[in-house]
Amino acid sequence: MLGRGWRRRTCRWPSPSNQARGGSAGRAVAIRRALAIDPGNAEAQSARGQVLWTPVKGFQNRAALHALGAALRLNPGCHQARIWQCLVFLHLGLLKEAREGLLEALATNPDDARTLVFIGQVALYAGNYKEADEYHERALAIDPANIWANLFFPIVGLSSNRLERAQEQLRAAFQVLPSEPTLKSVEALIWAKRGEKRKAEQLIRRALTGGKPVLHTHQMIHNAAAVYGVLGKPAQAITLSRKAIATGLPNYPLFRDDPNLQPLHNQPAFARMMGDLKETVRRLPQRIRAVLTGCGPAANCLPDLRPESSSRHADLAITALSRACARSMEPETWSGGLRRF
Repeated sequence: MLGRGWRRRTCRWPSPSNQARGGSAGRAVAIRRALAIDPGNAEAQSARGQVLWTPVKGFQNRAALHALGAALRLNPGCHQARIWQCLVFLHLGLLKEAREGLLEALATNPDDARTLVFIGQVALYAGNYKEADEYHERALAIDPANIWANLFFPIVGLSSNRLERAQEQLRAAFQVLPSEPTLKSVEALIWAKRGEKRKAEQLIRRALTGGKPVLHTHQMIHNAAAVYGVLGKPAQAITLSRKAIATGLPNYPLFRDDPNLQPLHNQPAFARMMGDLKETVRRLPQRIRAVLTGCGPAANCLPDLRPESSSRHADLAITALSRACARSMEPETWSGGLRRF
């Protein structure tokens, strides 16, 4: 019989900072011990999937989905496994699958703010801004200090060009997270869309060099790509888009439909990037079904969507970009640091 102490350690929803670190060391030990005692423990399998799908573990999509699928086969009502599975789907651009799973989770936990936020995120990525608004508002009504809702809500207004509304949401979010780099990247995007080029560039540099964000870095990097897309700087925007993809956001619909990246669509480098991404994710639905039904070794079913060459290219570019920030705040130096990539 598994002790309640192990169950509490493995089943709790980790804080955003623990997500970024892959969970606490104590939690990882708890997971290993729980599975050693009882491999059929759904909560421990769920926790294992959550840890596998973190930056420190390299966003292991197939292994994480394999563990989360195992948890749901053992216990179809495991709320955290369902939510985390849907988050992986969302990041892979499988919006239909993500929405269906999240609505199922919401039916059993109607007041869970996280679930409401993530349904809103699916709506945002699908371009349904009215629905995205509604779900974020419901989440904040339940939990005004919710980290995810405060970080994501301003993007809804920005994506639909409601800049004043986005600014109001951003001010509220800064009350909860006053020094958050992701929010600084959102502020930079607001100024870019207002035509304040110099101010937008200064803010996005500060965001990119301003320390570790609360959430996954790829969200902030995607915002930075959008800033440079709006400012008409395709080289920087494409470099940052590749970095976001390589660091856990291989979301084809997001990059295809993001209104802030529309100016890049006539760029050959962007078209090549999107072609590669589209081909990589084309067969995802059937491969994921194979993983979730336990078809065989997870490693043979689903790619991790992090091509080594693209990842290395993007890492080199972002390193040069950050060094350029450190050397100078002048736009000319910033552009020069990226041109060779």
